[in-house]
Amino acid sequence: MKTAGYDVVLLLNEKFLSQISGALLYNGFFTFYGHEDLSTRIKPTQLAKIPADLRSFLRLGYRFKLNYEPFIDFQENNKIGVSFDVRCYFWFWDGLEVKFDLACSVVVPIDIDGAKFCLRFETCEVKELRIKTQYTHDESITLVINPIIEKAIHAYFQKKENHFAIDLPTIETYLPYTKKIAAHKVPIELKALKTVNSEAMVAAFNLFHYTGGREADLTDFARNCSVGIAVSEMAMNKVFDFFWEHTYWDKSFRKTETFHINLVDDILGVVTDIADFVIGTGVKFATLGFIDTEIKYLGSDFEYTIDIDFKNKPTFDIMAGNRVAIYNLGFNLFVRLKMYVTLEGKIKLDTSGPIPDKCTPWEDDITISTTRKTIKVFDIGVPIKNILIRNCTGKISLREEENVLQCKVVDFDFRLSDFVPSNCVFLSLPAKVADLLIAKYKQKIIDAVPPYVVSPSFSFNISKLLDKADDKLPVDLPDIPWKINVDVKKLEITNSEAIVAADVYFKELNEVISPVPKYVVNVNNNEIHKAGCDSIMDTYEVHQRGYYLLERALKKDYDGCKKCLPAYHKK
Repeated sequence: MKTAGYDVVLLLNEKFLSQISGALLYNGFFTFYGHEDLSTRIKPTQLAKIPADLRSFLRLGYRFKLNYEPFIDFQENNKIGVSFDVRCYFWFWDGLEVKFDLACSVVVPIDIDGAKFCLRFETCEVKELRIKTQYTHDESITLVINPIIEKAIHAYFQKKENHFAIDLPTIETYLPYTKKIAAHKVPIELKALKTVNSEAMVAAFNLFHYTGGREADLTDFARNCSVGIAVSEMAMNKVFDFFWEHTYWDKSFRKTETFHINLVDDILGVVTDIADFVIGTGVKFATLGFIDTEIKYLGSDFEYTIDIDFKNKPTFDIMAGNRVAIYNLGFNLFVRLKMYVTLEGKIKLDTSGPIPDKCTPWEDDITISTTRKTIKVFDIGVPIKNILIRNCTGKISLREEENVLQCKVVDFDFRLSDFVPSNCVFLSLPAKVADLLIAKYKQKIIDAVPPYVVSPSFSFNISKLLDKADDKLPVDLPDIPWKINVDVKKLEITNSEAIVAADVYFKELNEVISPVPKYVVNVNNNEIHKAGCDSIMDTYEVHQRGYYLLERALKKDYDGCKKCLPAYHKK
């Protein structure tokens, strides 16, 4: 079993983390600048010997930006490692620039609060700082630079505007159709958090104070997808019980609609053709053949109304092949069925009288009047109380709007004709028509029964942590305005659990662009570069825009790069 005896198991792998790292890169993560006053590192007696007009040379400026998206991996003890490749710029002596790359890695603990867990970068621990430069490996320089870099990194993460809180996919404590009050909160506890390998981590949850589960049996069960979710049958029953008691989901439903049956048209068309023949012959006989009538059948429509009032909570048992046996589905039912037929009648004058039409050389039928009328054939209303359907079949699916598992009734053993009085007009219809109407009405009743919620909701968010009076709740991150998409790859139902495997991704990162734009504009300084220009490495990704045509970029008044596009450099 994928759930290993727990209620719900959530698995994340490196495909999800790569999406997170890409979102960070292209939305300005770890992009900052600052300065350091080296005079604070000099003894006061030595600082006094430096002339005041030279003190500006002791100010050091710096700027950091990512070269590539961070590499994120799972580590033991509920931690995640994040490795950066950073381009560093330092300005010494009031203008001298030194540029080099830096390998940096930090370890971020996973902050756990009930069912919520996220990465809070302000609590990260710097594990590695390694300067990558071909110019010097002088230890004295490293001793000066490294503390400045480490201090700058900590200062960046400590700023409130940089308090990134990346929510890992987790379980919501409120079910759909429930008010968010304490009484409706589903008790959820994180029972195990296990790093399966460097590419996958598994989180196991229990609901309603259940204590079972075997951590040793937790495995990587969604290797080809970024997220995997396994829910036990026992958990689904517990969630449904809670849902039935606490939801504002109305247990009374009404549905009104019209439908059309082609076969009814065929049968009634024949009937009205016969009626047309009989009526027409009678009129002709009475008028010596000079008056003719014609009745044309145009079609039929049915209008149905279904009122359902559920009286008791059903139970269910899941089976392999995504079949759910639903027991004791009880409800009161009021069904109403109306049938309308539209006819067109014509009165004609036959100028040839009793002479057969084929014997006259002129158009002998003249239409005097045409009338179209819709007639109600029957209106049946049948109240049926205390229906108890002992055997009913359902199907489990994922409702992607709320990322929640639901069970929908797809079939049951019920015949409307069993509850219709024997003298009802409905039963006098041709057998084929009555059977079609029964099947159609049964399907309409099935369609009217809404799906039941059988699992908690799963959330996928990237948030920015802001200080709030109510426990620093994560809110939407304005710097990453991308929508997270969930693409379900597999839904497998066994006789004991449901397993969902999905890809969670940003559309912006999954698109493959061909051809690749030849030019890149830095909107921060309105300068355009060739795609391979070294200066592009110095610009922030959030300031870059791709252009296929140089002419189009120039018309927007962008200036050509002095290095790669000197012919278009004017400023």
